[in-house]
Amino acid sequence: MLPDSPPQQVPQIAAADLNAARRGDLRAFNRLAATHQQIIYTLSYRVLGDEHEAVQAAQAAMVKAARNIAHFRRGLFHLWLLRWAVWACQEHLRNVGPARAAPSQASLESSLYRLPADLRLAIVLVDVTGLDYEQAAAVLGTSRGQVGRCVADARRRLMANPPPAGRLLDEERKDHQYDDEAGG
Repeated sequence: MLPDSPPQQVPQIAAADLNAARRGDLRAFNRLAATHQQIIYTLSYRVLGDEHEAVQAAQAAMVKAARNIAHFRRGLFHLWLLRWAVWACQEHLRNVGPARAAPSQASLESSLYRLPADLRLAIVLVDVTGLDYEQAAAVLGTSRGQVGRCVADARRRLMANPPPAGRLLDEERKDHQYDDEAGG
């Protein structure tokens, strides 16, 4: 598990808000989004490694989710929303290319950003957001076994190139908040 990144609690949602949002009630969707904005931002930030890019990806995910909420049928809402966040991160990574610049500090965080996107997404979903392999597979649209392989490979690569002692996470960047109102 990534140090200093306790798995996040799954936000509880009101069925009435979910039903109202599915019928087009933007206020209800905004209440749902507000309960999930931190987990969406955290995923985006840990995958992209840049506060501004993470905010943009989180906002893009919320906008796409708001536009598609009527298509949400069943299952866990937070997993459905995380799929939109993964989509937004993948879109961003496709646009900037695979050679995304990692933070300059030698830290576990900078090692994380050097991982290929598929490994980075899998380990962030499992070790940062606290999803189990089955849930991460649902979010990524892949098999549980593939998630397990990606997480194991990511952990192996991170352990093979550990950060210097005392530099696990970039201290000034680990506690960012996603403050913008989502859903828009």
